[in-house]
Amino acid sequence: MKIFKLIPMKPTKLLIFLFFIGTVFTIKAQCPSDNTFLLNATPPPNIGVSTMTVNCINGGQYATVNVIAGNTYTFSTCGNTAFDTQITVLNSATAAVIGYNDDDCGLQSTVTWVATFTGSVDVLVDEYNCSNTGLCTDLIVTSTPPVQTGTGCNTNTTICTAGQAGPFGFTAPGPQVSSCLNFFGPSYGYIILYITQSGPLQMLINGNATTGFLDVAIFDVTGSTDPCTAILNNTNEIVCNYAAASSGCNEIGTNFGCASSIPSPNVTAGDVLFIVVENWSGTSTSFTLDLGPAPAAQTGPPDATIIPAGPFCNTDAPIQLLAADNGGTWTGTGVSSTGMFDPAAAGPGTYTLNYAIGSMPCADTDQTTITVINCNCLITTFSATIGSCEAATNTFTVTGDFTYQDNPGAGDLIVEVTNGSGTYTQTFTPPFTDGQLYNFSIGGVPSDGTPLTVTIYFANDVTCTAIINSTSPASCACNVDIGTFGVTTTGTQTGTDIVLCYGDDLTVTANGDYTPPGEATNPSGPVYTPGISWLVYSCPPTVALAPDPILTIPNDPCLLGVVGNTNLNELNDMFWINAYPPGTFTNNIVYFVPITMYSLTNAPPI
Repeated sequence: MKIFKLIPMKPTKLLIFLFFIGTVFTIKAQCPSDNTFLLNATPPPNIGVSTMTVNCINGGQYATVNVIAGNTYTFSTCGNTAFDTQITVLNSATAAVIGYNDDDCGLQSTVTWVATFTGSVDVLVDEYNCSNTGLCTDLIVTSTPPVQTGTGCNTNTTICTAGQAGPFGFTAPGPQVSSCLNFFGPSYGYIILYITQSGPLQMLINGNATTGFLDVAIFDVTGSTDPCTAILNNTNEIVCNYAAASSGCNEIGTNFGCASSIPSPNVTAGDVLFIVVENWSGTSTSFTLDLGPAPAAQTGPPDATIIPAGPFCNTDAPIQLLAADNGGTWTGTGVSSTGMFDPAAAGPGTYTLNYAIGSMPCADTDQTTITVINCNCLITTFSATIGSCEAATNTFTVTGDFTYQDNPGAGDLIVEVTNGSGTYTQTFTPPFTDGQLYNFSIGGVPSDGTPLTVTIYFANDVTCTAIINSTSPASCACNVDIGTFGVTTTGTQTGTDIVLCYGDDLTVTANGDYTPPGEATNPSGPVYTPGISWLVYSCPPTVALAPDPILTIPNDPCLLGVVGNTNLNELNDMFWINAYPPGTFTNNIVYFVPITMYSLTNAPPI
């Protein structure tokens, strides 16, 4: 067991300052942009250091390089001897000079530059002094990404491609974690892996120094809203390697040959792993991470897709927002960097929130909108009048008014009338005015005698509501049916037309399948003796016994009277024709129409 590690002492450095007096230096300026294009020399994309070599570039030619802001680029001819080189680097878009060098390494040149923008640069190679030559040399272009790091425990660093990634920087430690890390070292690294292919985890942590102890613990934080909190629980630890050798590396598996290694755990696609690297000796200042090739486990970029949330009331407690992969950084009104959204702090309104996770090129972002509504809203007055049943439609109307205060400012205001037949609504749309008296009228509600509720509420704040309970008026529908009849006659019948010669008779007998009007009980009607009578007309009828102000049906001018109880018995003795003035009937045609009666008590006989 490793109890203590000896850290080699650094030798003392003697700083010698040399002062030159009277020496004359020649200042050399960059070369003009008059070279001819050769090729694009952009290094291949890589998480770590990548290099592109331009074989045989002549003095007087140039290569273009696509650059990424933050990466460090080195353009060098060092190691060549063909001719005395000069290198000038220009912004491709503006031709502004970025860098120039002559004789960095003997007669060869090097320009090192940290990209301040993402775009393209032109790298000019000339023979001293800014001349063209038929000789050629090699130009080496190197791209080094910035060292990825964070502050304390953080999830800023991710890996999403096979092969080597990094360099990654160390940072001050977060809270002590793991069953085997003793947090003796001065600095630590934190890395997130999103597993996309199942298999054994073959991994090498390699410091930039060849000595010193690097210890590694790996945690499964799948589904955690805060990976830095999840690693505080040692039950989430899947493997830990307390380095046995001061070799500047630490290996999980046996793929890379590091002196400090332990067997690989198997991981599954969809797992989220959190790696903690302890720089126990403090010898290294950065490290790289290598993943073994398939069939070993592989990784991919994080998924920043935000899980929709809201709307919230401005009185709600703070709530943790979530994404497909958590642990990134949130920005926007009312939200903390860890995704804790406070509706009260944000206040009523609609807000755009942003979420970012990982670091380039292993990064992802998403955006969402969250609405906070004013839940201090109050319905201050609310009244409703239940109308009576309208006989023509067997429906009723509910009317009323209302006022409110502190309205939510958005969404509809809805008044609903609900009874046993369904729900009937009236909708009010913004803008709203607090304290204003609003009127509503909801008609066409079936009269069914069932319990009734009248409800008012705001769609964007359903807690801002009021309810009135009542009862629907009973049905006033006249549900009657005349039924069917049997006809016997000594005359000639064609359908409902019957020709009676003098002395012929006609009997129309009800079959007893009619439906009479219902009995009136509130208020009480006349003596209830329902039955069938017959209306007599001198022309084709439009049935009405008296003017009806609701239906606007006038009396029929052809109506002569009411006869009979239930059945019709008619003998053609010319009674009807002779009882009325000449011309009353056309072609001596008399029309008989059966009608249901509420009371036959005083019905005249035939």
